[in-house]
Amino acid sequence: MRALLGIAGVALPCMNNMVARSIGFVGPGIALVGLITAKSPAVASAWLTSAVGLKSFSHSGFLVNLQVGISECYCS
Repeated sequence: MRALLGIAGVALPCMNNMVARSIGFVGPGIALVGLITAKSPAVASAWLTSAVGLKSFSHSGFLVNLQVGISECYCS
């Protein structure tokens, strides 16, 4: 797994972790700012749904980090 290197020598699973967690933290903030501009309940519901959906990226980034840590402990 360490043999697969991405941009600037960062391992691909670590890069996936950073991208997923960035989406998980920034995405809901943008969606909640968009919620302020909602004119109808349907649009507000769509903004809230997207905020909750984007928050799941944070959890997936955590799980990628966990899998990389476990594989380094037991596969070395």
